[in-house]
Amino acid sequence: MNAALWLTRATQDLPAGVTARVHRDTLEHLHDAALPEHADVKAVLGDPERVNDDLKRLYLTVHEFHRLGRIPPLWQGWLRVGTLLAGAAFLLLEPRSPLAGQGGWSMLFGASVLLLVLATARLHPVRRDRWRDLPLSLIVAVPLLLGNDLLTGVPTLPLTLVLALLISLPLMTQLQLDARIRRTLSLEGQA
Repeated sequence: MNAALWLTRATQDLPAGVTARVHRDTLEHLHDAALPEHADVKAVLGDPERVNDDLKRLYLTVHEFHRLGRIPPLWQGWLRVGTLLAGAAFLLLEPRSPLAGQGGWSMLFGASVLLLVLATARLHPVRRDRWRDLPLSLIVAVPLLLGNDLLTGVPTLPLTLVLALLISLPLMTQLQLDARIRRTLSLEGQA
């Protein structure tokens, strides 16, 4: 497999800036190795499909990159806002809810959810997708932590640790996505 074919396979579905960088670095590596232009490079560079998979973990694909600039329809954002507000209203108004009759705590909860939802709705679509799980996590976590008949007798520490894990896993995924976004945008000249 010559260098041109290897590079085509290794950079499949990657944006132009990433492809140019990989081409440049690979050709420099092959030049340093003093390989002829039409030599078999697979032994030196490895499997192009595996390299492509590794590059897709580091950078956004073409589809993901184009989706960054695409703004979703306005009704989708308001549908998400309405869903979150309906969940918060249910927790505040349901007579058996742990927040019902809590006075200041329920007002604080309602105000914080409203602020989070409104802030989420105003963010750029990439950031909106990144933070959409935070209000949902708070809507679920706060009533559970305040107490529920179903959870009577459940130790608080393990419950808190499980909730922290459930909230931190999506955030870790979003942090990895942020790193891929930063690397790709820097190569595309949009950082």
